[in-house]
Amino acid sequence: MSRLVRVFFAVVFISLGLAFVLGPLSTWFSDTTTTISLSPNEAYWIRLVERKPNLPIRIDRNFKIILETRANSQEELIFDSPDEGTPIGTERFIWSKDSDYVLLVGKHFFTEPPHIRISDDGSEAYFLYHVPTRRKWYNTKQTHTLAPALTKELLRGIKFEQSVQFDDDPQ
Repeated sequence: MSRLVRVFFAVVFISLGLAFVLGPLSTWFSDTTTTISLSPNEAYWIRLVERKPNLPIRIDRNFKIILETRANSQEELIFDSPDEGTPIGTERFIWSKDSDYVLLVGKHFFTEPPHIRISDDGSEAYFLYHVPTRRKWYNTKQTHTLAPALTKELLRGIKFEQSVQFDDDPQ
């Protein structure tokens, strides 16, 4: 066997070996959608995407929220989170009945007092987005400089698809 053929096979076997070993490692650095919701009018998808969620050691948690217009498949990054709490998976989106607003709620966000608990399961309001105007409200100190604070009064004025029951509302 000529030297050129041996070098060729060595390169092929080394490449396959590296692909076999490094291939699974690539998932450590990929983003993963963990929560997704379709608007009531079916015009939008909204997704919570974890950034680099599969690292073996987690220092903090970062995610982004992407709004997709279904008519043209255009995606818009509407929120890029500061460091947030774990575990992943307690978040959900609640749309307004007219699909103009979408509210992100969850159990493990670092929210600002007064906390806006919106259900018996301990979920708190964290981020509100008004689709037509692209206006944002936050319930966290880390983002107060970016937009106005989210308040119960604001949320009470929106008709949501799912029940939004505040912890201080009469039962």
